[in-house]
Amino acid sequence: MPKSVAILHNTLNTAGGGERVCLTMIEALLEKGYDVTLLTAEKTDWNKVENALGIFPFSEKFHEKYALPFGIRPRVFGIYQRLLAGIYASLLYRKSFDFIINTFGDITPLMCKYTYVYFPIYLMMNDGSSKYSTSNFWKLYFAPYALYQKLHYPNYLRNTIPLCTSKYTQDVLKSLYPNYGHVLYPPVEVDTFRNENLERENMVVTCSRFTPEKNLHIIPKIAAHTPNIEYHIVGGTNRLSGSVISKILAEKERLGCSNVYLHTDVSKQELKRLYGKAKAYLHTMIGEHFGISIVEGMAAGLIPAVHRSGGAYQDIVERDRYGFSYENPGEAADIIESLIDNSEKQREYRQIAIERSQRFGKEKFKEEFVRLVCDTE
Repeated sequence: MPKSVAILHNTLNTAGGGERVCLTMIEALLEKGYDVTLLTAEKTDWNKVENALGIFPFSEKFHEKYALPFGIRPRVFGIYQRLLAGIYASLLYRKSFDFIINTFGDITPLMCKYTYVYFPIYLMMNDGSSKYSTSNFWKLYFAPYALYQKLHYPNYLRNTIPLCTSKYTQDVLKSLYPNYGHVLYPPVEVDTFRNENLERENMVVTCSRFTPEKNLHIIPKIAAHTPNIEYHIVGGTNRLSGSVISKILAEKERLGCSNVYLHTDVSKQELKRLYGKAKAYLHTMIGEHFGISIVEGMAAGLIPAVHRSGGAYQDIVERDRYGFSYENPGEAADIIESLIDNSEKQREYRQIAIERSQRFGKEKFKEEFVRLVCDTE
């Protein structure tokens, strides 16, 4: 008999990698005949979500419930809406389903049988990897949420099965708690981005949100060492992006490098066009938990150069087995220059990158998810 499952996700309207994880899990459950209900804090803007992530296969077995009435979509206290979704579900639906899956990863008042864990969020307050560590304002805003997470994490983990976004995240859990679950890599649109074009330009692409933790301001420093190579930074913007873009442009002017180009809020088609012209992919975030854009770039035939940390290094390029890593801008520049100048190495590592990217495709994710969840129920 098909089971009734709830998916708890604070909002789909950010339409990012976490939302792709959520929707792909729902899709896999529907394909297995489950009755699925999505529980969110706010009503989903399906036009926005489908424009960003593709068409969702609606079904009579799919249902939605949300906490905020009348289609309200608040633009403030976003992180606290995560708690709202959990409180709402806990009060009204605690016993309404055979099991519940938390797909946004933070601790909630509602105990869920499975939790997709990106990273213990309270650890991000002082490590420089998120906006919540960038100023006293954000630290003050985030502190109550971080304290709640830290106090409740041990008990919550004892009562859930963690599905970790990377071995890197799993290792962090392993160092803190006895229950560290399984690794389930996020789904990536590798078939959409796949491009085996051999006619490439001396060009490097970075795809990232323009936010402080992404460390994008080091790209002009790398570019200054390699003036004959173009560096294209492509990504979405939000209210924090103005200061990030200003910092990149200031570094570009200070170093006198004219080979750095910014592309904000571009279409997927434009991103694919840029990928198709470039030879290498540069990832600048330190301690990235995974790095979906790296895999997209690899599928498009770009050779990755990532910071020697986090899931990008440990899981995707597997400590330089499927790409290259660096510690500082000078080392990154040397790696990129050696790639650009060596067509034989490009051919070898381009094929390695494309083949490696297939490990993280959507169908592989669904296969692993079904094995870890559906086949055990």
